[in-house]
Amino acid sequence: MKVVVTGQGAVTPLGLDAPSTLDALFAGASGIRERRGFALAGARSLLAAEVEGLEGGAGSRADRMAIRAAREALADAGIVPANLPTALVVGGTTAGMYETETLLVELASEVDVVALPEVVERLRTHPLSATADALHEALGPFQTTRTVCCACTSGAAAIALGEAWIRAGRAERVLVGGVDALCRLTVAGFGALGVLDPAPCRPFDRTRAGLSLGEAAAFLVLERADTARARGARVRATLLGSALGGEAHHITNPEPTGAAATRIVRASLEAAGCAPGEVGYVNAHGTGTPHNDGAESRALRAVFGDVRVLVSSSKGQLGHTLGAAGAIEGLVAMAAIERGVLPRTAGLAEADPACDVDHVAGGEAIARPAVVLSTSFGFGGTGGAVVFGEGDAPARPDVPTRALVVTGLSALAGGAILGVAQAARLDGSGEAFA
Repeated sequence: MKVVVTGQGAVTPLGLDAPSTLDALFAGASGIRERRGFALAGARSLLAAEVEGLEGGAGSRADRMAIRAAREALADAGIVPANLPTALVVGGTTAGMYETETLLVELASEVDVVALPEVVERLRTHPLSATADALHEALGPFQTTRTVCCACTSGAAAIALGEAWIRAGRAERVLVGGVDALCRLTVAGFGALGVLDPAPCRPFDRTRAGLSLGEAAAFLVLERADTARARGARVRATLLGSALGGEAHHITNPEPTGAAATRIVRASLEAAGCAPGEVGYVNAHGTGTPHNDGAESRALRAVFGDVRVLVSSSKGQLGHTLGAAGAIEGLVAMAAIERGVLPRTAGLAEADPACDVDHVAGGEAIARPAVVLSTSFGFGGTGGAVVFGEGDAPARPDVPTRALVVTGLSALAGGAILGVAQAARLDGSGEAFA
C-alpha cells in the first residue's frame, strides 16, 4: 500500500509556518540566540532556539505551538477532520512542564497564592497527553488519538505509528507530528549532563562541544495514496518506509559503535524497499555532542559503505527540539526533494575525522535526490529512521509483517524481582496477541 504526505505545518525558531521555516533554513539562517523565555541561575549555556511571536491564549505553550502547526498541516492537505475521518498521533516529552514549573515558583514565593481556578487550569496542561487533548478539542474530532514518548525519537515514532495504522487498515489518513517547549528542567537537566555547548552547536565539527536546545512543533498529514488521489489532493512526498528500534547500552549515551543505529537504518531501507545506493540525502540526527555524532557517523558509513550519500544536520539552525525534532527534520528531508537543494550543516567548519560521512559542502543545487532519509536517536537507546521519496514515486512491494516476540520481562515490585516470559505477534490489524 502506498502512503503519501498531503500536508505539512510547522512552528519553529525560524518561522511560524512551514514555508517561512524552510525558506529561512535553506537560506542559512539560525534561530539560536540568547534565551529570553526564562532565567536559570548557573546555566551551562545562555543560548537556545526559541519560537518568537507566538500569540498567547489558553493551554500551554506546547499546546499553542501544536495547534498552530497542526492547523496548517490540515489546511495544506485540504482536510477538515469532522468531514474526513482522521486519526492523530503526537510525539513529545515535556507538554505543559514550563507552565507547571512557573506555577511551582509562584506557589513557593511570598506573593499572594495563585487563584485556585488558574492553578487547576495550568495543572491540566502538565500531562504529556494534554497536547493531544488540546488538538482534539481545537481541531477534531479525531478518529483515534495517541501520544507517544520515546525521548528525542518521539517525532519520528509518531510518523512510524501513523504509517503503521494506514498500512494495517486502521485509518485512511493520520495527522502525525511532534512538539516540545523549552522549560527549566530541560535546560538544567542537559546542563547537568554536561552536553550543552555555551556557543551555538556545531554538529560533526572537530571542535563540537555539545548541543543547543530548541523548541518547536511540526505535523504531517499521512494518507493512503488512493484516497488522496480520489479527492484530488496534492501529494508532497511518498512515505516509503520507516523503522524504530532500541538498545540498552546506557540511559543517556548512545551505543558507541553505532551497531544499534546501523540496524535501525537498514531496517528502514528494507521496509522502504530501497537499496542504499538509491538514497541521495540523509538529514541526520546530528546533535553536536561527541558521542552522538561519532556513533551516528559510524552507523551511516556501515550502511552506505563507499556509496556517496550527502549528510547534514539541521540542529545548528533549529536547535535540538527534542520530541519535535524527528517531525521537523522529516519536513526538511522532503523539502530537499522538492527544492533540489541540500541544506548544509551550520557551524561545520572542519569535519571531525571520527565523523566520516559525506558532508554537504554548501547549499548549492544538486540533482534532485529521489530518496531521502531522516534519522532520530534519543535517550534510553531509542532510535528511528524514516524514508521519503518523490511525490510521484511508484509504490513498492509491501514488506511482510514480522513477528514480535518478547522473551522476558522483569519488574521490581515490593523489593522482589518478578520475572515473566510471554510471546506476542503483530498481524495485519496491528493488534498484539499474547
